[in-house]
Amino acid sequence: MRILILEDSIHRIKKFSRKFIGHELFIRDNVKDAIKTFREEKGNFDFIFLDHVLDNRIMVNTEEENTGCQFAKFLANKNIPDAHIIIHSLNPVGASKMFYILEHKNIKQIDKIPFIVLFNFVKIK
Repeated sequence: MRILILEDSIHRIKKFSRKFIGHELFIRDNVKDAIKTFREEKGNFDFIFLDHVLDNRIMVNTEEENTGCQFAKFLANKNIPDAHIIIHSLNPVGASKMFYILEHKNIKQIDKIPFIVLFNFVKIK
């Protein structure tokens, strides 16, 4: 599996890395690098995990430049029918806005699952 992860927390990155051993992981901690990776890999991902709040901050405005919302807006304009997008942000406003941006696009599946329960629901073989 090819998995793109937008996440800036070292703790969460370590958890993703341990959980998805043996898969091709592309972990990016900012929107600019996530967009670059998406383009370089031609959007060829099985899963895309999205956090909203980046830059090691706690609460941010969804319109700020380096947020999961900005990456969701980028993804909304792309043809990614094979990707399963999972919004794992604990920020309920940001997570809901990302879901809203993506829900009517050409996406195989999209879920909003808070990180604290994420690995109880997501099984990647």
